[in-house]
Amino acid sequence: MGGMEDILREAMRGFGFGGTGFGENGHAQHRGRDLLDEIVIDLKDAFFGTTHTIKFTSAVKCDKCDGNGTSDGKPAPACPTCGGTGFVHARQGFFAVETPCPDCNGLGKKIDKKCSACDGTGTVNKQRTLDVKIPAGVMDGARLRMAGMGEAAPNGGTPGDFYVDIHVRPDKRFERIGNDLLMHMDLDFATLALGGEIEIETIDDKKLSVKIPSGTQVGEKLRVRGHGMPTGRGGFGDLYIEIGITIPKKLTEKQKKALNEFSDTKPSKKGWF
Repeated sequence: MGGMEDILREAMRGFGFGGTGFGENGHAQHRGRDLLDEIVIDLKDAFFGTTHTIKFTSAVKCDKCDGNGTSDGKPAPACPTCGGTGFVHARQGFFAVETPCPDCNGLGKKIDKKCSACDGTGTVNKQRTLDVKIPAGVMDGARLRMAGMGEAAPNGGTPGDFYVDIHVRPDKRFERIGNDLLMHMDLDFATLALGGEIEIETIDDKKLSVKIPSGTQVGEKLRVRGHGMPTGRGGFGDLYIEIGITIPKKLTEKQKKALNEFSDTKPSKKGWF
């Protein structure tokens, strides 16, 4: 932040307000309101990045007067009462009070003949369409800023900014942890004990063969490097596979016999298998 003016401006953003500053010549310089919208996307959209179109109505620069608010479309001269500052000073006892200029209503400009299209404000309401480019790897809760795409300011001032808050829906297959992804996979006892290979589908719909080491434990997480979310620096996070076990509800006599024989040879340890 760059001082109290920036702090106040940031506070006003939450309520959709613009503000009044001063240009290099000391004249009042109005700022258009900042706008805020929300977009909800899927995790796969967050992986690839996407473009979302927003339609809304806001104040835009009046074409007839080029935003100056004058009937001839030329910039209005500075208000002679306030000297273009938009404020006048009065003393009340020991205190100096600053109030909006009564002749220009704080505008800092004196408009004698107003534009018929915007009634001297320099802005008109119009429906707009804005394409928001959401970058790959965007985080849930991220706020994107499009400078100068907010509301137009009165009488040729600086336009506000447009902010978009991004929300990512929970995914059925993957849980995001930073730039890493976590998925759950249930395997049978034989694969966990003896090892083997399984095929998984990554978030970008690729088929991937993953080796299961012999003796893999339930709850263990296997790491697959580089198959997580984009990091924004050209890299990717990792994919973790949390291992569970599938317990069959019905067994054949042959399977029961094999398990009983295996149980007879297992180490005597409470809670094993």
